[in-house]
Amino acid sequence: MAEQVFYGELAILGLNGALAESGNTARHTSKISLFKRREANGVRPGPVNKVPKARNSVAVTNRNTPAISFTLSRNVTVVVEYVPDPKVDMFQIGRSTDNHIDFVVSEPKPSVSQNDQQHVNHNINNNNNNKQCKDNSKDPSRGNYESAVSRFACRIHIDRDPPYTARLYAAGFDASNNIF
Repeated sequence: MAEQVFYGELAILGLNGALAESGNTARHTSKISLFKRREANGVRPGPVNKVPKARNSVAVTNRNTPAISFTLSRNVTVVVEYVPDPKVDMFQIGRSTDNHIDFVVSEPKPSVSQNDQQHVNHNINNNNNNKQCKDNSKDPSRGNYESAVSRFACRIHIDRDPPYTARLYAAGFDASNNIF
């Protein structure tokens, strides 16, 4: 059996919170080692189309087609489809616990201090119209809080052939894997 190609390691400095629901600690550690995959899973830019609205593009509406879109003007959106690249290994790092995320970065849910709790209670008690609490990130009853980690923190592409050049792409992606 051929020796496994080691690309390198990444480390998280600071706290990488808990991932209790999945129990998969292999995807949730403070260090990740990147090795050559058995099969390439990288992507590269493919067809580029200009459309009036992104939602009019099959690439954007089809969840199986990786694509990014950006607006040039009120009436022109550019959609870039991505196609498989057999020469590249891709590693995804982010907060989502979806199976295609290789390295899950999480953070602990912040605890609510006594001062924060008094602030929340004050907002709730002074809310005569049943509107939402002004500061949802501090409302423990809602379970909402602001996160410092985006849905996908980054993607790393590494060439499968020497010299194993690595490229890092950082962006935010929506639930359909489209960049926003």
